[in-house]
Amino acid sequence: MKKLLIIIILTASLALYLTRGIPIIHDLLQGRGSGMGHGLILANGRVEGDTVTIATRIPAKIVKTAFREGDWVEEGQVLARLDDDALKARRDQASWALEEARSALAGAKAALEGDRAALEKARKDLTRFEALHEEGLVPLSRLEEVRLAVSRDRARVQNGQALVTRLQKAVKRAEAALSQAEITLGYTIIRAPKRGVITNKLAEPGEVLPAGGPIAELVDLDQLYLKVFIPEKEIGKVRLDAEARIYTDAYPDEPVTAKVGWIASRAQFTPKEVQTPDERVRLVYGVKLYLDDNPGHRFTPGLPADAVIRWDPAAAWQRPAW
Repeated sequence: MKKLLIIIILTASLALYLTRGIPIIHDLLQGRGSGMGHGLILANGRVEGDTVTIATRIPAKIVKTAFREGDWVEEGQVLARLDDDALKARRDQASWALEEARSALAGAKAALEGDRAALEKARKDLTRFEALHEEGLVPLSRLEEVRLAVSRDRARVQNGQALVTRLQKAVKRAEAALSQAEITLGYTIIRAPKRGVITNKLAEPGEVLPAGGPIAELVDLDQLYLKVFIPEKEIGKVRLDAEARIYTDAYPDEPVTAKVGWIASRAQFTPKEVQTPDERVRLVYGVKLYLDDNPGHRFTPGLPADAVIRWDPAAAWQRPAW
């Protein structure tokens, strides 16, 4: 009797599997297990954004920070200040060196003008004495003295010109040193490189950071995307710029439009936190859906959301149905 009962149960189970199990599996394999119509793909993931790491450009101690996590900042807004005492001293030294170089150059130019004037006078004297010597009014010795004076003044002009050239180069080097000192001093003021929201504060006042030490991370809420994972059997239908709609639990009736902006070139195993219509899916492809808009900045990094991707332009939109 027991054997007969077992046979009846097994027969009924087999019949149920053949009538219901196989169609269900077939639907899953054909992508209809999610309840979405033809031309639509259902996926889910978390909102992300391209993170900008704000870091120091010089090694220094943080003196002050002017932001907190979650703050909205504008491009160029001051976020932190670094210790600048040593850099101010270096800037002052460069400024003094430039003043000295300019003063020396001015003195050399004035001396050069004097030497040129002396040379011009000596040349005129030489012309006059040569005429007088031809008339026998000036002895040769006196003419030679005038010629020597011209040679001496000419050498002074040449040396003076060489000195001016060297001092002009020295002034340029001093100007470059001062400019570099001022640029480096400017690095002690950390500004936001773009508008966005501070997602992570990575350093506090009093900390000494090396060059490149991170202070904060920033994300632009107007340039977010939803990263989803598409099963291997569906990824061939997804194309760049394909339309998508993104839904959140907080605003189920207000989807946000998006477009496919990136498709992974390699498959990966399904992340644990990702839900797929067929839970037996093992290999998936990452896809980024870039939001066309972020009304009221209600989308933030880390927010879970569902997405419907329309790969057939003729398909009618549907809400997510898992």
